[in-house]
Parts: sequence; structure tokens; C-alpha cells
Amino acid sequence: NVQHWAYTVNSPGTPFHGHSHIYFAPIPKRRDISVVDHDYDHKRAWRIADAVNKVLTMGSRFRVDWTHGKTDDENGVLAVVHGNDEEFENFDPLYDMKYWGENSRLEYGDRMDFARQVMTFQHQVTIWLRPGQTYGKNHYLITGKGLNVFEQADQWVGSAKQAFFDIGKLPSRWVRLVLGANGKKFGIIPPGERLSCKGAAYCSGMTTSVDLASGRDFSIPYFYVTCGMESYFGPDPYHFAAPKRDLIRRPYICNKKDFSVRPRVKLIGYFRHGHCEEFTNAKLDTNYCGAAGLTSMPTISTSPTVSP
Repeated sequence: NVQHWAYTVNSPGTPFHGHSHIYFAPIPKRRDISVVDHDYDHKRAWRIADAVNKVLTMGSRFRVDWTHGKTDDENGVLAVVHGNDEEFENFDPLYDMKYWGENSRLEYGDRMDFARQVMTFQHQVTIWLRPGQTYGKNHYLITGKGLNVFEQADQWVGSAKQAFFDIGKLPSRWVRLVLGANGKKFGIIPPGERLSCKGAAYCSGMTTSVDLASGRDFSIPYFYVTCGMESYFGPDPYHFAAPKRDLIRRPYICNKKDFSVRPRVKLIGYFRHGHCEEFTNAKLDTNYCGAAGLTSMPTISTSPTVSP
């Protein structure tokens, strides 16, 4: 009675090239253990392997089926849409070698825990980034039922992209802040509008990082962070985070007395380091200076489109 099994053919250049192998794990007596090396019964495994190899001799053909399976339209499907690193294969050695390390890797598999069915998944990218530079990558996980998922995945293939941008290479626009006369609230002047609001202080930044001193200095991200009734504006998104314990930082805990309170973080723009200090403890008022068009949270779409 086999719960997990896999079939592989060795790749060219390996010692067993041309030979196929079957890997399987019989259901253990206890379902609350994981099949790992220190508790694996090697003698029992070899006895089973010998019995199977006597039946499945070289050249044998076999069919795997089941009595309680679901049809393709009923089965759950997970599709991963990712690129093929063509940027790495066709890079400019005079420019791209400054940041590109090697091909990225997708790694996934089973935890080998029979009591808890979990698939691990991770994406590794090897790049070199200097502060202020930007790297972005789009890949997609699509879930659903039936073979229709693969048809949906095909539509997203052209949207799997990655890109690198040096400081100041991304499009940008001004972000202008104005502090209220009492210093307790501030607003953001909408793009394209004149500086018509009166206030105690003003501060200007950009929507992306820009070069401030021929590569020697650049603007950094500033955030508006709230934790319950408290607020903070500045470069530290973990301003309210609980102190580290055992080298672990838990930024999702911002209130020592009530762990259910969660911080809310909003990127405001990129500013010169040390600027806008008068705004640090002021609260953001999205209606101040006619900035009613600003949203407090990103817009959520229930049905994403293929186009950006």
C-alpha cells in the first residue's frame, strides 16, 4: 500500500543515464511521523525494493491507477508561470554584469510529513544590488480546478518579466507635503496642483529614488506607519515593532499590551535622508489640502487582467 511515489529518468551525464527509477514510500505504522533519514527503516525498505524488483524486471511495463480518484475537471491544479532568465542569457557584459549573478532557481517539494500534506516553494534570485537600485520580477501562481488552469496560465506567459533599474532611471514625479499650522497633521498636495495650502512647514520628495549627488547620495523611502492611535512618518517601517528577542524581530506586533493590534504601513515617497523631521509625529490627513483622491489602502481587484 503506497501513499507517495515518483518516477524519474536520469539526465544525460549522470552515472545511471538511460536507467529509470521508481521512488516510493510505504505508509508507516504511525501517521504522525515524517520519513527522514534518522527514523527510516533501511532493512524494511530494501526488503520491499527486492520484492518489487523481482516483479518489475528490466523492460517491464506497468500501469498505475486508482479506484477513488477524481476526473481532471474535478482535481485541484496549481500552475506556476515564470520566466526563463533570457535577460541573463543575452546580457550586456559592460552593464548587466554589474548586478547579475547567475540563473535564478525555483525549488519546490514535499515536507515528507504524512500527517500534514504541505508543498514547500521558494524562488531564489542571485543579484548584486547597491542601495538605491531597484530589481523587480513578476511571476504568478494560478490555482483552480481542471485543465482550464493551464489555459489560463498560457495567457500570463508574456507577463512573466524581470528588470533592473539604476538610481534615477525609473519615471518619477514630485511628492509635496504640507504640515498644518498646529503641527499635528499633514497633507499631500495632489499631483499637478499648485502649492496653495498654507502650513507651518513644507517638504518635497519624489515617487521613486533619485540621484542627489552624482551617485554619492540618493533619496530613500519614507513611510507613514500607524499602530492603533499612534502614528509615525519617516524612513523606519519598523518604528513600532517589538524589540528583538532571540535575534528575531516581529514587526507585526506593535502594541505590547494588545498583540491583536497590527501596524499599517504606507509608502509616501522618496526623500533626502534627515529631511521632513517636523512631520515625524504628525498624522496624515488625506483630506488636507484637497488630497481627497488619495486612498489609505491599495485598490483590490477580484479579477486580475493579463494587461498591466
